[in-house]
Amino acid sequence: MSAILNVSTSTEAKFAVSTPHGLKVGHTDSNGDPAAVTYPPGISISVTGVLATGDLNCSGSVGFDDINPFVTALVGGPVAYAAEYPGCNYYNGDIDGDGEVGFSDINPFVDLLIP
Repeated sequence: MSAILNVSTSTEAKFAVSTPHGLKVGHTDSNGDPAAVTYPPGISISVTGVLATGDLNCSGSVGFDDINPFVTALVGGPVAYAAEYPGCNYYNGDIDGDGEVGFSDINPFVDLLIP
């Protein structure tokens, strides 16, 4: 998946733009806090990578075939997941967007399976 993010001119201390999957694009100070920065008008940033929340088998969609890979990520952690699904993004299992694949992702994952 790839996306083009259009960033507007800003002098405020904030992130410039956030993708639907929580990727923040902007400028921060040494503590990681948003820092004041001016973006020239018309700047575009191209972001590429797998940002398919819930797609743990890298099929390009979320379905029942993602259940076993989700359980592997949840129980086995990133090492076991990477061994079983090389090239796939472990953090596609972070359904609730808290930065971790954990038990709090189970209900949101089920919600993805049953619309």
